[in-house]
Amino acid sequence: MSEIERLLVERAQKDPQAFGEIFDMHYDRIYAYVMRRIGDPDVTADIVAETFTKALDGISTFVWRGIPISAWLYRIAGNEIRMHARRVRGRPSTRLSALIEDGFDVEDTAFDEEREAVREAEERDVSLKAMRQALLTLPPVYQEAVVLRHVEGKTSAEVAAILGKNEGTTRSIISRGLSLLREAMASQQGGNSGIIEGVEGQERLIHNKYE
Repeated sequence: MSEIERLLVERAQKDPQAFGEIFDMHYDRIYAYVMRRIGDPDVTADIVAETFTKALDGISTFVWRGIPISAWLYRIAGNEIRMHARRVRGRPSTRLSALIEDGFDVEDTAFDEEREAVREAEERDVSLKAMRQALLTLPPVYQEAVVLRHVEGKTSAEVAAILGKNEGTTRSIISRGLSLLREAMASQQGGNSGIIEGVEGQERLIHNKYE
């Protein structure tokens, strides 16, 4: 698989049209990752679009080191999430009404059906919403580590590659992130920290609601 991916990257570096294959391979998973972090399908679509735009712009300088290109895409997406958080800090809302006021183009209805499905799923799943709210109180590096390891189901080595840290440090970040998440869940009014009980040794914190 690594050799196939290397050849695909080399093709994309020579022919921007070939980047479409990378887009098709990874779009759904990057969208799901950002959605879990952001919780708003409108903002998520914008962040994912920017992620792949930057990836296309930077593919010519990408250096293959045997690490899956998905790690690079996750890292770009994580940077976009942090930039978004800094932009909206202090604003009363990041919902669609606020985006419209900011001039966000909402004419494209390509994601309408998906947005509605996600909204309905969130309405039915209070525990997921509570966990996301608690997760958002954590520093970004802990958010990334916990979601990548226990929601995305990635190995510690894969998370380390995405975060750009060594594996030992990454394991410590994941462990500390879980502790902080428990504390945040326990402190929420009416919160239920049971959602993350026994997470160590499991492949996922919760099942993926968006695949």
